[in-house]
Amino acid sequence: MDSWTTDSVLPAAGVTFSVSCRTVPRGRGSAHDVTVAADGTLTAPHDLDLERIGVALGGHLTCLELADHDLPAALGILEHGLRTRPADIVQVGTRQWAALTPAEGCACEEQTWTGAGQAAAHLRSLQHWALAYRTSPARIVATADLLGYTLPTPSTNPLPRAATEHLLAESDAAQRLWDAGVPFALVPALCRTLSPSGLPVPTYVLLAHVYAPREWDVLEKFVPHGPVVLAWAAQHRTQRDARRPDERLAWVEAGVPLKAIDQLFGGMAYALVHARAYASETGVALDRAAGVLGRWQESGTTPQVRDLVELHRHDPDAATSPRCAPARATVERTVGL
Repeated sequence: MDSWTTDSVLPAAGVTFSVSCRTVPRGRGSAHDVTVAADGTLTAPHDLDLERIGVALGGHLTCLELADHDLPAALGILEHGLRTRPADIVQVGTRQWAALTPAEGCACEEQTWTGAGQAAAHLRSLQHWALAYRTSPARIVATADLLGYTLPTPSTNPLPRAATEHLLAESDAAQRLWDAGVPFALVPALCRTLSPSGLPVPTYVLLAHVYAPREWDVLEKFVPHGPVVLAWAAQHRTQRDARRPDERLAWVEAGVPLKAIDQLFGGMAYALVHARAYASETGVALDRAAGVLGRWQESGTTPQVRDLVELHRHDPDAATSPRCAPARATVERTVGL
């Protein structure tokens, strides 16, 4: 995710402001300037690395509090609030989203959310960043003010609906991306990657690409088959996909209709090798053979392929449709002929 960034929240020349530097927690300090570079590093008239040794031995320096606690917390919430990089979230299961780096003592240590938008919203909260960097919400707000920002950042999506009209499939795509913390500046290039033909991409496919790396390792193989098949693969994942990550793609590449694949993936009874065997033994096309096995899987009755082949030879209609099949005892007698 680190490579998917837009402009820094800070100007290229950095930001310089005056601080009151103290070597004790309370009392008067001496004023001096510090500069925060565009990459977030702090420059002060101290050797901060040397000062860290002193603090580790029991000393105190407010400039180190700024550099190591207040500043990274303020930058974190600003980057998430302004959407200059994707949110630090990850998909951990079906409809389960979590913080990529939970903060100690924060709800995100144990909590997951059912949507990317909910998880990303948590990472736009002051309390999360205060716990993540052992500071306080008030100090984060004060630091953001020194950087030229007012917290909280705007919650309204500034992107016009027309901006995503030809890129993403849903009419509310801009709002869904905004809620999920995706920088819109990245969207055009991502859509070109996901849909080289230019067809609109469903939002959840883009979210899987950005936030679900393990899922995307599988899903990206569907890109050459177009956004419709890609969206179907993302939306229809089952326990069978988890156990056999590349099997769904093999069915697609074999030319099997998506409906038949969905039926087959409702259970574990029939694999592609079974469909090929049925097609070879009965002389029907592979897509039709897969449809036959899919209907049997969907019916909840899953005879072995050799039995279905025998049934086909005696009664093709019964083999093709479980609804037309005779009673189980009759099937057994027929197969035994």
